[in-house]
Amino acid sequence: MPPPPQRTRDFAPQRTRDFALSPDEIARFQALVKPAVVLLLMLRLDRPAGPRELADLLGLDEHTVAKYLRTLTHLNLVARSGYHGGYVLLGGRQLIFGEALRQAGIGEPKRSQLCGLPHLTLQGVRTWESQLMHDKGSRYATGLLVYVLESGDPPPPANANGHILSCDCSECQYLKYRLCPYCDAYPCQCPD
Repeated sequence: MPPPPQRTRDFAPQRTRDFALSPDEIARFQALVKPAVVLLLMLRLDRPAGPRELADLLGLDEHTVAKYLRTLTHLNLVARSGYHGGYVLLGGRQLIFGEALRQAGIGEPKRSQLCGLPHLTLQGVRTWESQLMHDKGSRYATGLLVYVLESGDPPPPANANGHILSCDCSECQYLKYRLCPYCDAYPCQCPD
């Protein structure tokens, strides 16, 4: 009978799942492990709060809470409300659209202004960015994306990745070889 296998320190199996999150998004969630308690308390308070008040409520050191607030600020989840005003939680639309606009190269304060537009959608931001990058190539500028998003024009048709239909990026290349979800054929045999 063979001897039992040796145990190693790393006995957790390696996970090789295909997550729908990018490595950057995974890193952001990992950075939230400890600051999440401050974020949850700010959600409950629903008003500006400073590090001293939050530290007293949580029973933590004020410097630790200040560090967590800096992390949350860096992740665009909270913002400083003046020198003595403490920190405020950024709204839901800003949490969703703020990251997409940040990745598109749009900074503050324009990013916050765009988040307030009622016609703005996450897919619209990605599709317009893809369309403009495709059309303009090296002449693409973030200011043009801001102008188009503010104009309220409907975004062009998009594929499953949120890019334009004619996108040739590496993320969209595999879509060309997938079976149609309606007719289960490649290429699609659906009547137009």
